[in-house]
Amino acid sequence: MRQIDPDRAVSRSASSPAPLTAAVVILAALAYPGPLITWWDALGLDVPAISAVLTAYYLAQVMILGIFVAGWCLPGKPIMVKAGIVAASAIITTLALTAPSTITNCAYYLATAVMCGFVAIQQVGRVPLWPRGRDLPLTLVPLPLILTSTGASVALATWMGIQRTPGQTTQSAAEGLVGTIARIDTYPELLIRSLWTGVGEEVAAVLLVIALARRRVPVVLVYLIPAIVRASYHASYSWSAVALVILGVGMVYLWRRWERMLPLIAAHALWDALARHYPWTLMVLVGVGLLIIVGFCARPGVRWVWLRAKSRMTTRFGRPSAERSNLDAPASSSGQVTS
Repeated sequence: MRQIDPDRAVSRSASSPAPLTAAVVILAALAYPGPLITWWDALGLDVPAISAVLTAYYLAQVMILGIFVAGWCLPGKPIMVKAGIVAASAIITTLALTAPSTITNCAYYLATAVMCGFVAIQQVGRVPLWPRGRDLPLTLVPLPLILTSTGASVALATWMGIQRTPGQTTQSAAEGLVGTIARIDTYPELLIRSLWTGVGEEVAAVLLVIALARRRVPVVLVYLIPAIVRASYHASYSWSAVALVILGVGMVYLWRRWERMLPLIAAHALWDALARHYPWTLMVLVGVGLLIIVGFCARPGVRWVWLRAKSRMTTRFGRPSAERSNLDAPASSSGQVTS
């Protein structure tokens, strides 16, 4: 594996938040409100005030990120710019709560994704997010990994005899307080929400990996901690979420190997967008991704076999005829005629 200098991997200004701070804020805003509601409901407690606070927290992600971006990520900007960002966040959240529709819901999730993308650019620069030719195969490579972890999660849920219903508790709790913001009624909403999930989860995971590497944490923990965090905020899967550690470890490897954030985001969003409505298309893409993985893993073996065969042919038959004829030709000096 190519060793990555953690100091070089983060091209941020001295005034911007540390990667760990940015990762914690994104996780706190996007990932953990849902599990908190799930864990609270799992306790069987009925305290309407606390349930309402947890649900409001789930819906305050745009405001949380807006305040973070304005207050910590833009230290040199005029106060009016910061106030405008916070005001826009408040307006988007209010419209999504009071007048839920496809437009307001898409604006709600899109605003969250844009702010997470801004934080990512500030932390790692534009290069890991700027499209490159190799991003297409790298986008397909994580799909077999997602399928493996999802299949392992389903198998674990079946073996443990537990019900695996992702997102239902969170969505029902949110709908009970504010209507339909957490319910997906149209495919455009699904696409935007898939983008929101991909950007939020993968940006937070990458920033967490960078933060751990900068602190010289052992490599094993660099892989395990983001994987465990990823499994923890999928609490709606119950204990079967443990299987998502497979996905977490794989995503960490892909980032450390290629330092490309865009393919990770695209693969995550692509899976969420196609899994429900276009499963056969998704399975075709999974197959292509598997072929890419097999080809990548087999390349060193194929190279070794080719070099081994070439060495044996050279040993047995000598040099190729063209090379041998050049070496065996008599050396003639300039102006000397040979007969």
